[in-house]
Amino acid sequence: MIRPITYTYKGRPLAPFGSQKSPRTLRRRKAIRSAIRTGLCVLAVLAVFAALGWWLSSCFRSGEAPAEENAAVPADAAVLPEETQSEVRPEAEVPKKTPPATAVATPRSVEEPPARLSESADRQALRIYSSAASAFQKKDYENARKALRLFFEKLQVPPGHPLYDRACAMLSDSSLAIYRSGSDPSAWKIHKVERGENLSRIARKYGIDVPTITEVNQLTGTSLRIGQTLRIPQGSWRIRIERKNRRLLLDNSGRLFKIYPIVTGPEGDGTGTGVYRIRRQQTPERILLYGTSSSAPAAVIRAQGDDSGSGRAGFSMKAEDLAELVLLIPEKTPAEILK
Repeated sequence: MIRPITYTYKGRPLAPFGSQKSPRTLRRRKAIRSAIRTGLCVLAVLAVFAALGWWLSSCFRSGEAPAEENAAVPADAAVLPEETQSEVRPEAEVPKKTPPATAVATPRSVEEPPARLSESADRQALRIYSSAASAFQKKDYENARKALRLFFEKLQVPPGHPLYDRACAMLSDSSLAIYRSGSDPSAWKIHKVERGENLSRIARKYGIDVPTITEVNQLTGTSLRIGQTLRIPQGSWRIRIERKNRRLLLDNSGRLFKIYPIVTGPEGDGTGTGVYRIRRQQTPERILLYGTSSSAPAAVIRAQGDDSGSGRAGFSMKAEDLAELVLLIPEKTPAEILK
């Protein structure tokens, strides 16, 4: 067997020709590898920033976050609000609010343009509305109502906004669905009739009137049987009338319950701001507002088209809205008139 020739120098074996690298070559190769790694890292960082910039620009162009593009929005405004992503217009295109015509009071001649939201607030309002519409479509009325309360109370979306009317209808349907189902413990209390009780005694016990108990429980007479269950409306109701925005806000237990559109005119302008107490009137159906020290009503809320007593200062609203409001609120509910 032939052994390979090994060259030695001063007793030390020498490496084969070409396998030994000089320190300068090693440093050069190390620097090249480091430069390649640094370049790749810089390219990766630039790619990340480019993707982030494209995402932000697409958000600003579309007016909504990409996560909300596929949110389910119901199609009918009366039952399920319509798709609104394609209907949101720039601030310059928000139409001015035109008050409805009425035979009772003439709307103000000087039309005040509604307040407008900023661009960021408008995008946030669209996201909140889309979330509420998605919950409403799934019949999750509680989460839909929570989102809509943010829409009205936190963002202060004014009348005339493209989403305002649909949001009002959805808030109304959600609140009434929760209220009538009895699932909200703050809205109802179940009373079991005991021996010796009648409607008058039960009404005095809970601080409401007999017609409210009769209408809510759909009673045909005044007779009760022992063990019968009655639904008693609960909660602290309060009315806020905003003359500037021409709307009536109904609160229950300190939270927004429903918004009603109203008509104000020269008669409403004569009613001073302040807190009043209401008294319901069944025939004709009206709501009378009394001051703290006055025996005569200071104002009246009547149905549109009700000409009787038109000389009295007050406001008018749709007949079906007035009938619903009379059924919901008890006597002596505070009503605050705002500017």
